[in-house]
Amino acid sequence: MRFSSWLKAWFWPDLVIVTVFVLTVIPMPQETARIPFFDKIGHILYTGLIATVLVRQVRPWKTIVAGICLSIGIELIQYFLPWRECEAADAICGSVGTVLAVVLYRARWYRETLELRLW
Repeated sequence: MRFSSWLKAWFWPDLVIVTVFVLTVIPMPQETARIPFFDKIGHILYTGLIATVLVRQVRPWKTIVAGICLSIGIELIQYFLPWRECEAADAICGSVGTVLAVVLYRARWYRETLELRLW
């Protein structure tokens, strides 16, 4: 595989994963705690986004394994950061988001919506 085709194929997955990692380690404002389950919905959405861009490149079962490992890994990292909280429920929500995105990606309407060309 040439570098340009590799870059084209992996640019979005890498960008999303790096962005999520950065958001994982920075201190978060406490104002978000006022919205019930905001944190859990966020975990479902961001792992779903990662799974969606990843499932286009690798097999679905590998995407699910990677998403579950990422969800657990993020919580383990947050365990050692005094300004973040480590919760098993967050890892579970991240795993649910991964599986949900992989299942939805199998639906034609979901893929066509995501790959809609505007120009």
